[in-house]
Amino acid sequence: MRLLIVYIAVLAVGGIVCFLVGDFADHIDTRYGLAAFLVMFFFNLWVSWRIAILLTGPKKVLGGA
Repeated sequence: MRLLIVYIAVLAVGGIVCFLVGDFADHIDTRYGLAAFLVMFFFNLWVSWRIAILLTGPKKVLGGA
């Protein structure tokens, strides 16, 4: 359950960043806003999952058994 909560939180933060960058690209040239947003959005799904796994994964104990 903790993994899902962390994933959604990281995904939300990444989604806001995707929106802001896409909006900025849209102000520069309207042809690039949607493309920039979509590429970053789908990349965000993968990166957020990897970050959530790193944050919630089991901790390694140094020094052996």
